[in-house]
Amino acid sequence: MAAVVAIMGPIGSGKTAQANMLAEAMDWRTFSTGQVLRDHIEEPGVDPQVVSAIKEGHLVPSEYVHRIVLRELKQIPADAGIVLDGSPRKPLEVDQLNQDLPVLGRKLDLVIFLQVGREEAERRLAQRGRHDDNPETIKVRWAAYERDTLPTVEVCRQQGLVREVDAEATPEQVHQRIVEVLRAENLA
Repeated sequence: MAAVVAIMGPIGSGKTAQANMLAEAMDWRTFSTGQVLRDHIEEPGVDPQVVSAIKEGHLVPSEYVHRIVLRELKQIPADAGIVLDGSPRKPLEVDQLNQDLPVLGRKLDLVIFLQVGREEAERRLAQRGRHDDNPETIKVRWAAYERDTLPTVEVCRQQGLVREVDAEATPEQVHQRIVEVLRAENLA
């Protein structure tokens, strides 16, 4: 069974960069819920409330995300490892993954939690310069992280899935730390 590893952490922790580096190094597929949703809002007929939530930095309802994620995961070949970038985002989504992945012949093997402080995260976001990285949106997204992501990490921790990685280093150093964790878990 091909591995499924989730990369989680606060905004600005480097989730996408690390997911992409890991996917390239392991020849796995990366799956970014945020990118899928950003791409999805360009499709015709998308609920205007969903578009507004994404643009304002709010989390999209789990049921909606679940449908999109499942649709996309079904398209990944069963023998390809997957790096989930920023998913699951809410405790309910952990339950949904634990129900859906076995149907696809998979399971969530590990959650890598990138530890980075708020000050460092905000410094990185200011440098990144993405259109939705303005101060107000960052404030909203950080509140969503504290409200939703941290409890989600705790659910995963209770399932024995979480390994913490200090992400206040260069991207290459963080990547090496992640690879070491995967080796220790016999996933690399």
